[in-house]
Order: sequence, then structure tokens, then C-alpha cells
Amino acid sequence: TMRDAYVVSQLSGSRMSAFEAFYMATLGNARLLHLDDEAGTLSPGMQADLVILDPAATPAMAVRDAISDSLHDILFALMIMGDDRAVRQTYVRGSPMKQS
Repeated sequence: TMRDAYVVSQLSGSRMSAFEAFYMATLGNARLLHLDDEAGTLSPGMQADLVILDPAATPAMAVRDAISDSLHDILFALMIMGDDRAVRQTYVRGSPMKQS
């Protein structure tokens, strides 16, 4: 998970930002797999598998979201505190999937 990657980076003396973690999960991964010409960004003609997340999904996350003053803070909280309760909708190849 992003949280685990963050913990490992901290233990190894690195500082991984939330922006870096989300990049690695999206365009960074697509580039690594040589798929960045068809996936990894939200652009016309690109394949789109995505997850819509709620940064205030739990009471603790709602408190953190209320005091967040930047996109980085919101992404960091999602990375550290987020779990399946934060998932609002998933899309595969641009089509919404039924939520259980």
C-alpha cells in the first residue's frame, strides 16, 4: 500500500511525499511498464481505471480533512488513514462498477 511504501521510505531515511506516492501509483507505474502512451493520466483517448476517494470517509479523516490547507495534506491523509471506507466509486476502462 502507499502507507507501507511511506513507512519503508521513512525507515530507510528517505522522504516520500504524498505527491510522489500518487505519481508512483499512476503515471510512474505506467511509465515503468511502458504503458504511458495508453494509461497513467486522465486524458482523452487514455484507458481509465480509477477510484473516487472521500477524504472525509471516517470521523478521524473528516477532522483531518477539515484542517487540511493543501492538496498535499489531503493526499497524505488519504495515503496514511484511508482504507476501503474511503472508496466511493470505481471505474474500469471508464465504466462505473457496481459498488457492494
